[in-house]
Amino acid sequence: YIGACASALCNLGIGPGDAVAVQLPNWWEQLVAVFAIVQVGAMVVPVNVRLRGELEYILEYTRSKLLIAPEEYHGFSHGDLIDSLRGKLPDLRDTVTVRGTADRRHATFEELLAQGSSHPVVTGRPVLSANDPWEVMFTSGTTSAPKGVVLTHNNTLYTLRLLVEEYHILQGDGSDVVLGVLPIAFVYAQYLCALGALLSGGALVL
Repeated sequence: YIGACASALCNLGIGPGDAVAVQLPNWWEQLVAVFAIVQVGAMVVPVNVRLRGELEYILEYTRSKLLIAPEEYHGFSHGDLIDSLRGKLPDLRDTVTVRGTADRRHATFEELLAQGSSHPVVTGRPVLSANDPWEVMFTSGTTSAPKGVVLTHNNTLYTLRLLVEEYHILQGDGSDVVLGVLPIAFVYAQYLCALGALLSGGALVL
């Protein structure tokens, strides 16, 4: 799935330096999208699925070219919200909805994976530095607008090493089974639950 998603992103023109916003609950599609975005050298912009009013600001600030969001979640139509923002965000070229029905407004995640599988990209992965950014994580609970915190590959890998080698929160030997309860769009859950478990060979329960 990750490879198919990465191919589809390349076919959409997503590459190094581009930002892709992912506003999803703790669904497996979120992790596929995140790893695919990293694979093509772009930057992930995680967005809390409950966030409404600040979405426009985050998309504009990061100049996100693609937004991946649910069609509907807990009775709220993200598809309608996206439609209301499209004319205000010239950098937002494409939108993909997850677990919704196909329509003319947005591509679905299933269509994205199918397109990537049928038209795989055979070029090599982009050459990146460990100090290149891979994510822009926005703060919460601060005054004024959210602050975009740029995280590099080195930032993240060093933090994951600390979880295993210094804090011993994770075993890091492939035996960890982590229950992801907090939203993975939050940095604590993303590092400790999702990336910590998966990148050390463990299992993540969503």
